[in-house]
Amino acid sequence: MLRQLNRSYIFLISKSNGPQSFKDFRPVNLANVSYKLMSKILCNHLKKILVDVIAPNQSAFLEGRNISDNVVLMSEIAHKVKSIRKGNTKWCVFNMDIQKAYDKLSWSFIETVLRKMHFPSRWIQLIMQCIMTVSYNLLISGNLTVDFQPSCGIRQGDPISTYLYILCANVLSCLIKKEVEAKLWRGIKIGRGAVEISHLIPNTPRRLKRSVEKTFGVKFAGCIDKPKAHLQGWKDLCLPKSNGGLALRDVYSLNMALIAKHIWKLISPSHNSFSTSVLGSKYMNSQVSGILRNHSNASWIWKGVPDKLYWSISKYGDYRVKDGFNYLIAKEFEMRGQTIRQRDNSNELWEFI
Repeated sequence: MLRQLNRSYIFLISKSNGPQSFKDFRPVNLANVSYKLMSKILCNHLKKILVDVIAPNQSAFLEGRNISDNVVLMSEIAHKVKSIRKGNTKWCVFNMDIQKAYDKLSWSFIETVLRKMHFPSRWIQLIMQCIMTVSYNLLISGNLTVDFQPSCGIRQGDPISTYLYILCANVLSCLIKKEVEAKLWRGIKIGRGAVEISHLIPNTPRRLKRSVEKTFGVKFAGCIDKPKAHLQGWKDLCLPKSNGGLALRDVYSLNMALIAKHIWKLISPSHNSFSTSVLGSKYMNSQVSGILRNHSNASWIWKGVPDKLYWSISKYGDYRVKDGFNYLIAKEFEMRGQTIRQRDNSNELWEFI
């Protein structure tokens, strides 16, 4: 591969109004388009086999797995640890953040991982050329500095970098698995009969609350250093641009949609993943397939959620027991072949209940 083709420009964006050091800048990598096309072709072939070779504890960037799977599992683990108050066994959770993970990844380690996983020699050669022939130029005030070559690391923005990092992080999963098999590392179970969870890679759980909307709203109207109160409500900002809004996402609705997606994966027999097997052992009805059950020790992310997703919204925009009752009555009469107008006694039945 020609080195001229694998040249990248690094553009520095200031994080604050008065930057004093390199930490105050955010680097943006501008790679050659022709190189990105070749890297993307390699990615399209590589990602087809990663699902079969990567440990199930890795949920991000793989086909059939969602980045939010580990977020949900981590919330269950945190709830389980907090709920254990009695007994001699104490649990703790470590959240490890690998700083500058892409920048510090050794080239020799990447090559060793590829060879240990029995990738073809020609394939390894192509990948190592993508990594080792790169050169950088800093773009400062519209002028280019002298080019320089790195000695380690993979590039942010390179299509193949994410998959190479997943392969290398999988080594850590294999090492932890060996420790578990040797009884030197013990995982935790979120419920009876659940699969033991020893580790999750690489996501950090972040609880979505309604307060996030307020935070976004406050920061939106102000500058970076001095946020101030917004002049428009968040609901108005979420409206389409044609209706006077800014087409921003409603965080609460987005969170409910993500939870609904996880519930659908649980009740759907076609989905079989690590997260569904763990959550299904706790929240699925063991006697009736496709039915969720109310768990007495449910985490915050599941409490009340099935009700909100199963019952239709009332005309006032809230969820009520009567809405669920009317929904069941409508289904009952639909099965009998009767119309809604023939439900003359439904209100009387509701009052009686």
